[in-house]
Amino acid sequence: MTLLILAGAFVRLPGLAEPLLEGAAGKQTHIAMVARNLHRGRATWTRPRVDDVGKPGYFVKEFPVVPILAAAAYSAAGEVDERYLRLIGIAAWLLALPIVAALLRRPLGPRGALWAGLWFVLSPMGIVYSRAAMNDAPAVAMSLAALAAVAAWRRRPGIGVTGLVGLLVTAAFLMKPHSAFWLGPAAALLTLAPGTTDAAPKPSTGQSAALIGTALAALGLAGLWYLHAAQIHRVHPVPGATVAEGWIAPGLLLHPGLYLEIGRQALMMVFTPIGALLAVLGTLRGRRFRTVERALMLWGGGVVLQCLVFAPRMFDDLSRGTEYYQLALVPTAALLIARGLEQVFTWSAERRPAVRATTATLIALLITGALLEARAASRPPAQYGSLLADCAQVRAATNPAADMLVLADRGGTVLYYCDRRGQTFSLAGAVNETIMEKSVAASPLQVSRALASADYVYVPFPELLTNSEAFLEDLSQHWADVPLPDSDARLFARPDVGRSGRP
Repeated sequence: MTLLILAGAFVRLPGLAEPLLEGAAGKQTHIAMVARNLHRGRATWTRPRVDDVGKPGYFVKEFPVVPILAAAAYSAAGEVDERYLRLIGIAAWLLALPIVAALLRRPLGPRGALWAGLWFVLSPMGIVYSRAAMNDAPAVAMSLAALAAVAAWRRRPGIGVTGLVGLLVTAAFLMKPHSAFWLGPAAALLTLAPGTTDAAPKPSTGQSAALIGTALAALGLAGLWYLHAAQIHRVHPVPGATVAEGWIAPGLLLHPGLYLEIGRQALMMVFTPIGALLAVLGTLRGRRFRTVERALMLWGGGVVLQCLVFAPRMFDDLSRGTEYYQLALVPTAALLIARGLEQVFTWSAERRPAVRATTATLIALLITGALLEARAASRPPAQYGSLLADCAQVRAATNPAADMLVLADRGGTVLYYCDRRGQTFSLAGAVNETIMEKSVAASPLQVSRALASADYVYVPFPELLTNSEAFLEDLSQHWADVPLPDSDARLFARPDVGRSGRP
Protein backbone atom coordinates (compact mmCIF):
# COMPACT_ATOMS: atom_id res chain seq x y z
CA MET A 1 0.00 0.00 0.00
CA THR A 2 2.86 2.36 0.79
CA LEU A 3 4.37 1.64 -2.62
CA LEU A 4 1.04 2.37 -4.29
CA ILE A 5 0.78 5.71 -2.49
CA LEU A 6 4.32 6.59 -3.56
CA ALA A 7 3.54 5.57 -7.14
CA GLY A 8 0.41 7.73 -7.05
CA ALA A 9 2.45 10.70 -5.88
CA PHE A 10 5.15 10.01 -8.46
CA VAL A 11 2.75 10.25 -11.42
CA ARG A 12 0.98 13.33 -10.06
CA LEU A 13 3.68 15.63 -8.73
CA PRO A 14 5.53 16.43 -12.01
CA GLY A 15 4.20 19.64 -13.53
CA LEU A 16 2.63 20.71 -10.26
CA ALA A 17 3.26 24.38 -11.10
CA GLU A 18 1.62 24.23 -14.53
CA PRO A 19 -1.26 26.72 -15.06
CA LEU A 20 -4.81 25.51 -14.48
CA LEU A 21 -5.64 25.22 -18.17
CA GLU A 22 -6.19 21.51 -18.73
CA GLY A 23 -9.68 19.92 -18.72
CA ALA A 24 -12.29 21.88 -16.77
CA ALA A 25 -10.17 25.03 -16.77
CA GLY A 26 -13.26 27.18 -16.22
CA LYS A 27 -14.20 25.32 -13.04
CA GLN A 28 -10.60 25.24 -11.82
CA THR A 29 -10.07 28.97 -12.22
CA HIS A 30 -13.36 29.69 -10.43
CA ILE A 31 -12.07 27.75 -7.42
CA ALA A 32 -8.73 29.56 -7.75
CA MET A 33 -10.52 32.93 -7.87
CA VAL A 34 -12.32 32.17 -4.62
CA ALA A 35 -9.06 31.09 -2.95
CA ARG A 36 -7.23 34.19 -4.16
CA ASN A 37 -10.02 36.51 -3.02
CA LEU A 38 -10.10 34.86 0.41
CA HIS A 39 -6.34 35.29 0.67
CA ARG A 40 -6.54 38.96 -0.32
CA GLY A 41 -9.38 39.68 2.10
CA ARG A 42 -11.88 40.40 -0.68
CA ALA A 43 -14.31 37.70 0.45
CA THR A 44 -15.39 35.56 3.38
CA TRP A 45 -16.02 31.81 3.47
CA THR A 46 -19.76 32.47 3.90
CA ARG A 47 -19.83 34.68 0.80
CA PRO A 48 -17.20 33.45 -1.67
CA ARG A 49 -16.55 35.77 -4.60
CA VAL A 50 -15.43 35.23 -8.17
CA ASP A 51 -14.14 37.86 -10.58
CA ASP A 52 -16.18 37.28 -13.72
CA VAL A 53 -19.82 37.95 -12.79
CA GLY A 54 -19.71 41.66 -12.04
CA LYS A 55 -20.34 43.15 -8.62
CA PRO A 56 -20.60 42.00 -5.89
CA GLY A 57 -19.39 38.73 -7.42
CA TYR A 58 -20.94 36.27 -4.94
CA PHE A 59 -20.77 32.68 -6.15
CA VAL A 60 -22.00 30.31 -3.46
CA LYS A 61 -22.35 26.64 -4.38
CA GLU A 62 -20.56 23.82 -2.58
CA PHE A 63 -18.97 24.59 0.79
CA PRO A 64 -15.59 26.15 -0.18
CA VAL A 65 -13.33 23.64 1.55
CA VAL A 66 -10.64 23.64 -1.13
CA PRO A 67 -10.46 27.47 -1.44
CA ILE A 68 -10.31 27.82 2.36
CA LEU A 69 -7.42 25.36 2.62
CA ALA A 70 -5.62 26.95 -0.34
CA ALA A 71 -6.07 30.47 1.06
CA ALA A 72 -4.59 29.30 4.37
CA ALA A 73 -1.60 27.87 2.48
CA TYR A 74 -1.24 31.13 0.51
CA SER A 75 -1.18 33.09 3.75
CA ALA A 76 1.44 30.80 5.24
CA ALA A 77 3.57 31.05 2.09
CA GLY A 78 3.01 34.78 1.72
CA GLU A 79 1.88 34.54 -1.91
CA VAL A 80 -0.64 32.97 -4.25
CA ASP A 81 0.75 29.62 -5.38
CA GLU A 82 -1.53 27.33 -7.41
CA ARG A 83 0.55 24.29 -6.49
CA TYR A 84 -1.28 24.19 -3.17
CA LEU A 85 -4.60 23.90 -4.98
CA ARG A 86 -3.32 20.86 -6.85
CA LEU A 87 -1.76 19.33 -3.72
CA ILE A 88 -5.09 19.39 -1.88
CA GLY A 89 -6.75 17.17 -4.49
CA ILE A 90 -3.73 14.87 -4.73
CA ALA A 91 -3.59 14.41 -0.96
CA ALA A 92 -7.32 13.67 -0.77
CA TRP A 93 -7.11 11.06 -3.53
CA LEU A 94 -4.11 9.28 -2.06
CA LEU A 95 -5.67 9.30 1.41
CA ALA A 96 -8.73 7.60 -0.13
CA LEU A 97 -6.56 4.77 -1.47
CA PRO A 98 -6.39 2.83 1.85
CA ILE A 99 -10.15 3.31 2.22
CA VAL A 100 -10.78 1.62 -1.14
CA ALA A 101 -8.42 -1.21 -0.24
CA ALA A 102 -10.07 -1.64 3.19
CA LEU A 103 -13.53 -1.79 1.62
CA LEU A 104 -12.47 -4.49 -0.84
CA ARG A 105 -10.06 -6.52 1.28
CA ARG A 106 -12.81 -8.82 2.61
CA PRO A 107 -14.50 -9.61 -0.72
CA LEU A 108 -11.35 -9.66 -2.88
CA GLY A 109 -8.65 -10.72 -0.45
CA PRO A 110 -5.38 -8.83 0.15
CA ARG A 111 -4.02 -9.23 -3.39
CA GLY A 112 -7.32 -8.26 -5.02
CA ALA A 113 -7.56 -5.20 -2.78
CA LEU A 114 -4.09 -4.13 -3.92
CA TRP A 115 -5.09 -4.57 -7.57
CA ALA A 116 -8.09 -2.32 -6.91
CA GLY A 117 -5.79 0.20 -5.23
CA LEU A 118 -3.45 0.09 -8.21
CA TRP A 119 -6.22 1.11 -10.60
CA PHE A 120 -7.61 3.69 -8.20
CA VAL A 121 -4.17 5.33 -8.37
CA LEU A 122 -3.50 4.86 -12.09
CA SER A 123 -6.86 5.38 -13.76
CA PRO A 124 -6.40 8.30 -16.20
CA MET A 125 -9.47 10.00 -14.76
CA GLY A 126 -8.03 9.72 -11.26
CA ILE A 127 -4.61 11.04 -12.30
CA VAL A 128 -5.86 14.06 -14.24
CA TYR A 129 -8.69 15.26 -12.01
CA SER A 130 -7.13 14.58 -8.64
CA ARG A 131 -4.48 17.11 -9.76
CA ALA A 132 -7.12 19.65 -10.72
CA ALA A 133 -8.01 22.69 -8.61
CA MET A 134 -11.49 21.36 -7.85
CA ASN A 135 -13.36 19.91 -4.92
CA ASP A 136 -14.32 16.74 -6.82
CA ALA A 137 -11.43 14.58 -5.63
CA PRO A 138 -11.95 15.52 -1.96
CA ALA A 139 -15.69 14.94 -2.40
CA VAL A 140 -15.16 11.44 -3.79
CA ALA A 141 -12.67 10.69 -1.01
CA MET A 142 -15.12 11.86 1.66
CA SER A 143 -17.93 9.85 0.07
CA LEU A 144 -15.74 6.73 0.14
CA ALA A 145 -14.97 7.40 3.81
CA ALA A 146 -18.71 7.65 4.49
CA LEU A 147 -19.35 4.37 2.65
CA ALA A 148 -16.56 2.67 4.61
CA ALA A 149 -18.14 3.95 7.82
CA VAL A 150 -21.49 2.44 6.80
CA ALA A 151 -19.71 -0.87 6.09
CA ALA A 152 -18.10 -0.69 9.54
CA TRP A 153 -21.51 0.01 11.08
CA ARG A 154 -22.94 -3.02 9.31
CA ARG A 155 -20.29 -5.23 10.90
CA ARG A 156 -20.66 -3.68 14.36
CA PRO A 157 -23.57 -1.24 14.85
CA GLY A 158 -23.12 1.29 17.62
CA ILE A 159 -23.75 4.88 18.61
CA GLY A 160 -20.17 5.95 17.87
CA VAL A 161 -20.00 4.63 14.33
CA THR A 162 -23.54 5.90 13.67
CA GLY A 163 -22.41 9.40 14.61
CA LEU A 164 -19.32 9.02 12.43
CA VAL A 165 -21.53 8.12 9.47
CA GLY A 166 -23.55 11.27 10.08
CA LEU A 167 -20.48 13.49 10.16
CA LEU A 168 -19.00 11.99 7.00
CA VAL A 169 -22.30 12.17 5.09
CA THR A 170 -22.61 15.84 6.05
CA ALA A 171 -19.08 16.53 4.84
CA ALA A 172 -19.55 14.63 1.56
CA PHE A 173 -22.80 16.42 0.75
CA LEU A 174 -21.31 19.82 1.62
CA MET A 175 -18.39 19.17 -0.71
CA LYS A 176 -20.60 18.06 -3.58
CA PRO A 177 -24.37 17.52 -3.50
CA HIS A 178 -23.99 15.20 -6.50
CA SER A 179 -22.64 12.65 -3.99
CA ALA A 180 -26.27 11.77 -3.31
CA PHE A 181 -26.32 10.03 -6.70
CA TRP A 182 -23.55 7.57 -5.88
CA LEU A 183 -23.23 7.47 -2.09
CA GLY A 184 -26.98 7.28 -1.51
CA PRO A 185 -27.71 3.99 -3.34
CA ALA A 186 -24.51 2.31 -2.14
CA ALA A 187 -25.07 3.24 1.51
CA ALA A 188 -28.72 2.25 1.31
CA LEU A 189 -27.80 -1.24 0.11
CA LEU A 190 -25.26 -1.72 2.90
CA THR A 191 -27.81 -0.52 5.43
CA LEU A 192 -30.82 -2.52 4.27
CA ALA A 193 -29.36 -5.67 2.64
CA PRO A 194 -31.15 -8.71 4.06
CA GLY A 195 -29.41 -11.52 5.91
CA THR A 196 -25.75 -11.57 6.82
CA THR A 197 -23.23 -9.29 5.16
CA ASP A 198 -19.56 -10.27 5.13
CA ALA A 199 -20.10 -12.62 8.08
CA ALA A 200 -21.98 -9.94 10.06
CA PRO A 201 -25.64 -10.38 11.06
CA LYS A 202 -28.28 -7.95 9.86
CA PRO A 203 -28.67 -5.06 12.33
CA SER A 204 -31.91 -4.72 14.23
CA THR A 205 -34.74 -2.54 12.97
CA GLY A 206 -33.97 0.03 15.66
CA GLN A 207 -30.29 0.18 14.71
CA SER A 208 -31.14 0.61 11.04
CA ALA A 209 -33.70 3.31 11.85
CA ALA A 210 -31.11 5.16 13.95
CA LEU A 211 -28.59 5.13 11.09
CA ILE A 212 -31.15 6.24 8.51
CA GLY A 213 -32.37 9.01 10.81
CA THR A 214 -28.80 10.16 11.40
CA ALA A 215 -28.08 10.21 7.66
CA LEU A 216 -31.24 12.22 6.95
CA ALA A 217 -30.34 14.67 9.72
CA ALA A 218 -26.86 14.95 8.18
CA LEU A 219 -28.36 15.79 4.80
CA GLY A 220 -30.59 18.37 6.45
CA LEU A 221 -27.62 19.94 8.21
CA ALA A 222 -25.69 20.16 4.94
CA GLY A 223 -28.82 21.48 3.27
CA LEU A 224 -28.65 24.58 5.46
CA TRP A 225 -25.59 25.66 3.48
CA TYR A 226 -27.41 25.26 0.17
CA LEU A 227 -30.38 27.17 1.57
CA HIS A 228 -27.92 29.94 2.45
CA ALA A 229 -26.58 29.81 -1.12
CA ALA A 230 -30.08 29.99 -2.59
CA GLN A 231 -30.94 33.03 -0.47
CA ILE A 232 -27.81 34.87 -1.61
CA HIS A 233 -28.46 34.14 -5.27
CA ARG A 234 -32.08 35.10 -4.97
CA VAL A 235 -30.82 38.62 -4.25
CA HIS A 236 -27.72 38.37 -6.47
CA PRO A 237 -28.60 35.99 -9.32
CA VAL A 238 -25.63 34.51 -11.15
CA PRO A 239 -25.78 32.16 -14.19
CA GLY A 240 -24.52 28.71 -13.32
CA ALA A 241 -25.00 29.08 -9.58
CA THR A 242 -28.22 27.06 -9.60
CA VAL A 243 -28.44 23.46 -10.75
CA ALA A 244 -31.32 23.79 -13.18
CA GLU A 245 -29.84 26.70 -15.10
CA GLY A 246 -28.09 25.32 -18.18
CA TRP A 247 -27.59 21.91 -16.57
CA ILE A 248 -30.73 19.91 -17.26
CA ALA A 249 -32.10 19.16 -20.75
CA PRO A 250 -34.48 16.16 -20.88
CA GLY A 251 -34.58 16.35 -24.67
CA LEU A 252 -30.97 15.18 -24.81
CA LEU A 253 -31.97 11.81 -23.37
CA LEU A 254 -33.32 10.90 -26.82
CA HIS A 255 -30.06 11.74 -28.56
CA PRO A 256 -27.71 8.78 -29.22
CA GLY A 257 -24.74 11.12 -29.03
CA LEU A 258 -25.27 11.51 -25.28
CA TYR A 259 -24.75 7.81 -24.65
CA LEU A 260 -21.82 7.64 -27.03
CA GLU A 261 -20.14 10.53 -25.22
CA ILE A 262 -20.70 9.06 -21.77
CA GLY A 263 -19.40 5.72 -23.02
CA ARG A 264 -16.36 7.33 -24.63
CA GLN A 265 -15.44 9.15 -21.44
CA ALA A 266 -15.84 6.01 -19.33
CA LEU A 267 -13.96 3.80 -21.78
CA MET A 268 -10.97 6.04 -22.40
CA MET A 269 -10.59 7.88 -19.10
CA VAL A 270 -12.08 5.66 -16.39
CA PHE A 271 -11.30 2.13 -17.65
CA THR A 272 -9.12 2.36 -20.80
CA PRO A 273 -9.80 -0.32 -23.45
CA ILE A 274 -7.69 -3.03 -21.79
CA GLY A 275 -9.16 -2.16 -18.41
CA ALA A 276 -12.65 -2.43 -19.89
CA LEU A 277 -11.87 -5.96 -21.14
CA LEU A 278 -10.65 -6.92 -17.68
CA ALA A 279 -13.78 -5.38 -16.14
CA VAL A 280 -16.00 -7.48 -18.41
CA LEU A 281 -14.00 -10.55 -17.44
CA GLY A 282 -14.32 -9.64 -13.77
CA THR A 283 -18.07 -9.24 -14.14
CA LEU A 284 -18.74 -12.47 -16.04
CA ARG A 285 -16.25 -14.86 -14.45
CA GLY A 286 -15.28 -15.77 -10.91
CA ARG A 287 -17.33 -15.92 -7.73
CA ARG A 288 -20.55 -14.01 -7.19
CA PHE A 289 -20.53 -10.41 -6.02
CA ARG A 290 -20.64 -9.86 -2.30
CA THR A 291 -22.64 -7.09 -0.65
CA VAL A 292 -19.86 -4.46 -0.59
CA GLU A 293 -19.16 -5.17 -4.25
CA ARG A 294 -22.83 -4.82 -5.14
CA ALA A 295 -22.85 -1.52 -3.24
CA LEU A 296 -19.98 -0.25 -5.39
CA MET A 297 -21.83 -1.38 -8.50
CA LEU A 298 -24.83 0.69 -7.39
CA TRP A 299 -22.38 3.53 -6.72
CA GLY A 300 -21.24 3.33 -10.35
CA GLY A 301 -24.82 3.20 -11.58
CA GLY A 302 -25.51 6.40 -9.65
CA VAL A 303 -22.59 8.11 -11.37
CA VAL A 304 -24.00 7.20 -14.79
CA LEU A 305 -27.46 8.40 -13.70
CA GLN A 306 -25.91 11.71 -12.66
CA CYS A 307 -24.42 12.07 -16.15
CA LEU A 308 -27.86 11.52 -17.68
CA VAL A 309 -29.57 13.99 -15.38
CA PHE A 310 -26.97 16.67 -16.15
CA ALA A 311 -26.67 15.70 -19.79
CA PRO A 312 -25.70 19.18 -21.14
CA ARG A 313 -22.49 19.05 -19.10
CA MET A 314 -21.30 16.09 -21.16
CA PHE A 315 -20.72 18.25 -24.24
CA ASP A 316 -18.47 21.03 -23.04
CA ASP A 317 -15.62 20.93 -25.56
CA LEU A 318 -12.99 22.94 -23.68
CA SER A 319 -13.67 20.86 -20.56
CA ARG A 320 -13.20 17.64 -22.55
CA GLY A 321 -16.90 16.96 -22.27
CA THR A 322 -16.82 17.78 -18.56
CA GLU A 323 -15.53 14.26 -18.08
CA TYR A 324 -14.70 14.94 -14.44
CA TYR A 325 -18.37 14.13 -13.75
CA GLN A 326 -17.25 10.50 -14.02
CA LEU A 327 -14.42 10.81 -11.49
CA ALA A 328 -16.58 9.02 -8.93
CA LEU A 329 -16.81 6.03 -11.31
CA VAL A 330 -13.14 5.17 -10.66
CA PRO A 331 -13.82 3.12 -7.46
CA THR A 332 -16.28 0.93 -9.38
CA ALA A 333 -13.78 0.52 -12.20
CA ALA A 334 -11.12 -0.40 -9.64
CA LEU A 335 -13.37 -3.15 -8.27
CA LEU A 336 -14.17 -4.66 -11.67
CA ILE A 337 -10.63 -4.47 -13.03
CA ALA A 338 -9.31 -6.05 -9.83
CA ARG A 339 -11.77 -8.92 -10.24
CA GLY A 340 -10.61 -9.36 -13.83
CA LEU A 341 -6.95 -9.38 -12.82
CA GLU A 342 -7.68 -11.94 -10.11
CA GLN A 343 -9.25 -14.17 -12.75
CA VAL A 344 -6.20 -13.75 -14.98
CA PHE A 345 -3.94 -14.65 -12.08
CA THR A 346 -6.03 -17.73 -11.39
CA TRP A 347 -5.26 -18.90 -14.91
CA SER A 348 -1.58 -17.98 -14.65
CA ALA A 349 -1.32 -19.99 -11.43
CA GLU A 350 -1.11 -23.05 -13.66
CA ARG A 351 2.50 -21.86 -14.17
CA ARG A 352 2.36 -22.23 -17.91
CA PRO A 353 5.09 -19.91 -19.25
CA ALA A 354 2.91 -18.59 -22.06
CA VAL A 355 0.05 -17.69 -19.71
CA ARG A 356 2.39 -16.00 -17.24
CA ALA A 357 4.09 -14.01 -20.01
CA THR A 358 0.70 -12.96 -21.38
CA THR A 359 -0.40 -11.85 -17.91
CA ALA A 360 2.71 -9.72 -17.41
CA THR A 361 2.28 -8.17 -20.88
CA LEU A 362 -1.37 -7.41 -20.20
CA ILE A 363 -0.59 -5.62 -16.95
CA ALA A 364 2.24 -3.66 -18.58
CA LEU A 365 -0.06 -2.57 -21.42
CA LEU A 366 -2.79 -1.64 -18.95
CA ILE A 367 -0.49 0.64 -16.97
CA THR A 368 1.21 2.10 -20.05
CA GLY A 369 -2.11 2.87 -21.71
CA ALA A 370 -3.39 4.58 -18.56
CA LEU A 371 -0.33 6.81 -18.25
CA LEU A 372 -0.40 7.77 -21.95
CA GLU A 373 -4.10 8.62 -21.81
CA ALA A 374 -3.58 10.69 -18.66
CA ARG A 375 -0.73 12.57 -20.31
CA ALA A 376 -2.86 13.39 -23.35
CA ALA A 377 -5.75 14.54 -21.18
CA SER A 378 -3.45 16.84 -19.19
CA ARG A 379 -2.55 18.97 -22.21
CA PRO A 380 -4.24 22.40 -22.25
CA PRO A 381 -6.48 23.16 -25.26
CA ALA A 382 -4.64 24.79 -28.15
CA GLN A 383 -6.85 27.89 -27.78
CA TYR A 384 -5.01 28.73 -24.57
CA GLY A 385 -1.58 28.69 -26.18
CA SER A 386 -0.91 32.44 -25.90
CA LEU A 387 -3.23 33.18 -22.97
CA LEU A 388 -0.58 33.63 -20.27
CA ALA A 389 1.63 35.89 -22.41
CA ASP A 390 -1.33 37.97 -23.52
CA CYS A 391 -2.57 38.36 -19.94
CA ALA A 392 0.87 39.54 -18.86
CA GLN A 393 0.55 42.38 -21.39
CA VAL A 394 -2.98 43.14 -20.22
CA ARG A 395 -1.80 43.42 -16.61
CA ALA A 396 0.91 45.84 -17.68
CA ALA A 397 -1.49 47.99 -19.71
CA THR A 398 -4.48 48.20 -17.35
CA ASN A 399 -5.31 49.47 -13.91
CA PRO A 400 -5.80 46.66 -11.36
CA ALA A 401 -8.84 48.41 -9.87
CA ALA A 402 -10.61 48.92 -13.20
CA ASP A 403 -13.53 46.82 -14.48
CA MET A 404 -12.94 44.70 -17.55
CA LEU A 405 -15.41 43.17 -19.99
CA VAL A 406 -14.12 39.98 -21.61
CA LEU A 407 -15.80 38.74 -24.78
CA ALA A 408 -14.85 35.09 -25.04
CA ASP A 409 -15.80 31.59 -24.09
CA ARG A 410 -14.11 30.78 -20.75
CA GLY A 411 -13.90 34.47 -19.96
CA GLY A 412 -13.48 33.60 -16.28
CA THR A 413 -10.23 31.79 -17.03
CA VAL A 414 -9.05 34.83 -18.97
CA LEU A 415 -9.90 37.21 -16.13
CA TYR A 416 -8.21 34.97 -13.57
CA TYR A 417 -4.88 34.96 -15.36
CA CYS A 418 -5.18 38.63 -16.25
CA ASP A 419 -5.84 39.20 -12.51
CA ARG A 420 -8.71 41.58 -13.18
CA ARG A 421 -12.37 41.76 -12.20
CA GLY A 422 -15.37 42.37 -14.40
CA GLN A 423 -17.89 40.53 -16.55
CA THR A 424 -17.73 38.04 -19.39
CA PHE A 425 -19.95 37.32 -22.36
CA SER A 426 -19.70 34.79 -25.13
CA LEU A 427 -20.58 36.05 -28.59
CA ALA A 428 -19.88 32.64 -30.14
CA GLY A 429 -20.92 29.05 -29.54
CA ALA A 430 -19.52 27.64 -26.30
CA VAL A 431 -20.58 24.01 -26.59
CA ASN A 432 -20.49 21.15 -29.07
CA GLU A 433 -23.08 22.45 -31.48
CA THR A 434 -23.37 19.12 -33.33
CA ILE A 435 -25.19 17.82 -30.24
CA MET A 436 -26.77 20.77 -28.46
CA GLU A 437 -28.42 23.92 -29.55
CA LYS A 438 -26.11 26.89 -29.80
CA SER A 439 -25.32 28.53 -26.53
CA VAL A 440 -27.37 31.64 -25.95
CA ALA A 441 -25.33 34.58 -27.12
CA ALA A 442 -25.37 37.80 -25.17
CA SER A 443 -28.13 40.14 -26.28
CA PRO A 444 -27.32 43.64 -27.57
CA LEU A 445 -28.91 45.05 -24.39
CA GLN A 446 -26.66 42.92 -22.16
CA VAL A 447 -23.57 43.94 -24.07
CA SER A 448 -24.63 47.59 -24.00
CA ARG A 449 -25.09 47.54 -20.22
CA ALA A 450 -21.76 45.78 -19.74
CA LEU A 451 -19.99 48.32 -21.96
CA ALA A 452 -21.52 51.16 -19.97
CA SER A 453 -19.90 49.95 -16.75
CA ALA A 454 -16.59 48.66 -18.15
CA ASP A 455 -13.28 50.51 -18.25
CA TYR A 456 -11.72 48.03 -20.68
CA VAL A 457 -12.94 45.53 -23.23
CA TYR A 458 -10.71 42.54 -23.88
CA VAL A 459 -11.17 40.15 -26.80
CA PRO A 460 -8.60 37.36 -26.33
CA PHE A 461 -9.70 35.25 -29.30
CA PRO A 462 -11.05 37.60 -32.03
CA GLU A 463 -11.27 34.79 -34.57
CA LEU A 464 -13.92 33.05 -32.48
CA LEU A 465 -16.33 35.98 -32.34
CA THR A 466 -19.49 35.99 -34.41
CA ASN A 467 -19.31 38.82 -36.98
CA SER A 468 -16.00 39.78 -35.40
CA GLU A 469 -14.80 42.26 -38.02
CA ALA A 470 -17.90 44.46 -37.89
CA PHE A 471 -18.09 44.33 -34.11
CA LEU A 472 -14.42 45.14 -33.58
CA GLU A 473 -14.56 47.94 -36.13
CA ASP A 474 -17.51 49.51 -34.33
CA LEU A 475 -15.73 49.15 -30.99
CA SER A 476 -12.61 50.82 -32.40
CA GLN A 477 -14.61 53.87 -33.38
CA HIS A 478 -15.80 54.55 -29.84
CA TRP A 479 -13.00 53.11 -27.66
CA ALA A 480 -9.24 53.59 -27.63
CA ASP A 481 -7.29 50.65 -29.07
CA VAL A 482 -4.58 49.57 -26.61
CA PRO A 483 -1.68 47.94 -28.49
CA LEU A 484 -0.70 44.38 -27.49
CA PRO A 485 2.55 43.66 -29.39
CA ASP A 486 2.93 40.25 -31.01
CA SER A 487 -0.61 39.24 -30.10
CA ASP A 488 -3.82 38.67 -32.04
CA ALA A 489 -5.86 39.62 -28.97
CA ARG A 490 -7.55 43.03 -28.88
CA LEU A 491 -7.75 45.36 -25.89
CA PHE A 492 -9.84 48.53 -25.84
CA ALA A 493 -9.95 51.28 -23.22
CA ARG A 494 -12.77 53.71 -22.54
CA PRO A 495 -11.67 57.09 -23.96
CA ASP A 496 -11.53 58.74 -20.56
CA VAL A 497 -9.33 55.90 -19.26
CA GLY A 498 -6.61 56.37 -21.85
CA ARG A 499 -4.01 54.24 -23.49
CA SER A 500 -1.88 54.03 -20.40
CA GLY A 501 -4.63 52.14 -18.62
CA ARG A 502 -4.71 54.59 -15.71
CA PRO A 503 -8.01 56.42 -15.19
